[in-house]
Amino acid sequence: MIRQRRDRRETLPDRARRGRAARAAAALAGLLALGACATAEPEATEAAPDGVSIAETTRMRAEVLSVDVEAGQVMMRDLSTGDVFTHRPPAEMTGAIGVEPGDVVEAMRTRAITAWHAEGGDETGRTESEVVSTPAASGGSPAMVGGRLTRSVMNFVVWNAKTDVAVFRSPEGNVVRYHLTNDEARAFVASLDEGDPIEVEISDTVVVKLVE
Repeated sequence: MIRQRRDRRETLPDRARRGRAARAAAALAGLLALGACATAEPEATEAAPDGVSIAETTRMRAEVLSVDVEAGQVMMRDLSTGDVFTHRPPAEMTGAIGVEPGDVVEAMRTRAITAWHAEGGDETGRTESEVVSTPAASGGSPAMVGGRLTRSVMNFVVWNAKTDVAVFRSPEGNVVRYHLTNDEARAFVASLDEGDPIEVEISDTVVVKLVE
């Protein structure tokens, strides 16, 4: 990835804020693009300079068990595994797709995490979370897209190369553990020192459409 040359007069806090805004805009644009074409193959988030990005996509066909429009909650059962899970789009989204108990839907879920060294001026005292949702049309079938993007600056605690577990401390003081199976991710955390601030973005996007 080629980094654009920045104005030397720009301060570190300004650069940090601009970088966060650009990454957030790109992530939100990606979620909305999925809404425009619910069958599109989602792409992994591009890794930030000096960082790492991992994405995983799962697909399933599921039966709708219950719909709570007021709570914006749809309970479904995976027809392949029998697992029961809950999709929580905003309340208006359940009406937009018009699902009812007994309906069969196709669901595609993409979970991604991007982490990079926090720059000077990044705020470490809070966790921000945004929700994005939109109805979509896919080949004439009603569909919906729901997504959540969470950002925070965590402090690195320790990396256990034997168990592939990296430990971080969140702004709220909670201990967060990640099991890393990706070589790029393992190399990234192995380069960290205890206490290093790491900016983390986690996105979770679900595309659901009725089966014709």
